[in-house]
Amino acid sequence: MAGQIQPEMMQVIFRLMLKAVSYPGRCCSVAEGGSEALSLLAADCLIDHETTFAVIGFEAPEQAERIQRRTGSVCVETDQADFVFINGNCSQGRIETAKRGTLAYPDEGATLIYQLPSAQLDELEANRLAAVRMTGPGIKETIRPPVDSLDQTEYALLRDINAGYPLGVDTFIMWGESHLMAIPRSTRIDVS
Repeated sequence: MAGQIQPEMMQVIFRLMLKAVSYPGRCCSVAEGGSEALSLLAADCLIDHETTFAVIGFEAPEQAERIQRRTGSVCVETDQADFVFINGNCSQGRIETAKRGTLAYPDEGATLIYQLPSAQLDELEANRLAAVRMTGPGIKETIRPPVDSLDQTEYALLRDINAGYPLGVDTFIMWGESHLMAIPRSTRIDVS
């Protein structure tokens, strides 16, 4: 059932996500974005009938139905989901219950995928949040996320969720059909 998009596009999206994980906090772009939100394309790449997902935010029931129809996966509560899709820049604290893995299997932590409205890459790169700073593997010294990304309280929540590394969640922030940024669980987030 998976793969409503062309296999070539799935490869492009998957490679872009890998690149973003390698360079946390940096925005990556799809050269030829499609006409669908990147989060739906990511669902096509990552989810199948053996994984679970949850959706938080506006149009959650409609998006859950689309993902389920495209992937054959089952929609569950946030605390049981392998993938959590958040529509908007804040989960209202609902990601706090996301799976964080175990010491024996830290890879069982959830992957969070935030879908935000489209934005211009030059604006994302130019305007950075002064109160949030990220450090860790793949970041030369420090990097600040774009202003048009997550709510500051969401960054504080991610900091707390990932405080027990290697336990935690991996996070992707996606803008419209063409830009994304990753925050792996190994990234340290400081919020002032």
